Amino acid sequence: MIIITCFNLFLVLCGYLANYCNDKRFVKVAFFFLFFALAFRYDFGNDYLAYNQMFYEIKNGIRDTQVEYGWELFNRLCSPFSFQFLIVIWSFIYCIVFCDFILKYVPPKWYWLSIFLLVFDPYNMLVHVSMLRQSLAIIIFVYSFGFLLEKKIFHYIFFILLASSFHTTALILLPVGLLMYLNVTFKYWHILLLLLLFISSFIYIEQIKIFIIKNILGELPKYADAYMGQEKELGQGRAIFIKSLILFICLIYQKRFNSEGLLSSKLYYIGFYFIPLATIILMLTRLGQYFLIFGILLIPLSFSVIKSVYVKILLFTLVIFITLYDYIGFFNDPTWIEKYSVYKTFFNLAM
Repeated sequence: MIIITCFNLFLVLCGYLANYCNDKRFVKVAFFFLFFALAFRYDFGNDYLAYNQMFYEIKNGIRDTQVEYGWELFNRLCSPFSFQFLIVIWSFIYCIVFCDFILKYVPPKWYWLSIFLLVFDPYNMLVHVSMLRQSLAIIIFVYSFGFLLEKKIFHYIFFILLASSFHTTALILLPVGLLMYLNVTFKYWHILLLLLLFISSFIYIEQIKIFIIKNILGELPKYADAYMGQEKELGQGRAIFIKSLILFICLIYQKRFNSEGLLSSKLYYIGFYFIPLATIILMLTRLGQYFLIFGILLIPLSFSVIKSVYVKILLFTLVIFITLYDYIGFFNDPTWIEKYSVYKTFFNLAM
């Protein structure tokens, strides 16, 4: 954990230097080093070995009927080489897309905060390196952000269908294209609705679980079994209030947002609804991650439009606290600690 934390701090420092030195190349330097860290990892992430096994099964002509065709094709294209080659390609795409996204939409003063949220919020980069298929779908969705802004709906639909070929759950993103055609404003009482939803999820937990399994996850049986009965870290009650307050502050200033800020606030807001529901079934957290990733844009943009020093201090304190709280909790959670506590590369395997 110490090595990973020091490395992440170095990436955040690069983001800070990009603004301090007025040189965007420092952001590229950050993602250059991140690329090598991700590309040469070995058995880092809960599903690494499972994907490794899947790769060689596909290479040997054994097709898992539960694997999407896009992921199978990706594996076959990499099969003349090795699974590590697939990891290198995945890491390259990941770093290119997120580097471009931050440089394009985040104000330079807040590059460091965007990178901080990407690498220190454990449900972003750290979890992404484990769930390779869905994270590739998330990458495609992030890339499609520009098409949403420009209202290029057919481009957007094409890339979402492409994303769904890697992870079926990406199909829920198709209706999101309507956001740019609907004049939706988020009133403050919506936050109260979220809190009510969170409380009611405990009162009617079994009834809601049965309804979701029968009516929603019934279309996704291969995922439903895996996520039944599991609790979700993001939905813990001790964090929900702080996260609600952060979103509340961001939405107060939404009238000052540019088009990028408005769209990211809509997307993040949608994802926020999955937090209390995820206390019921872990699968719902996976769906929320498509939208919550846009916090790396929404929160920095919020700082750029807030004039009050006191509000900035409050928001800054809440964001840093809850991110580090989740980060430390992640590395102390039995679910993750075994595969994340020590960073290994395939060079260690060779030795």
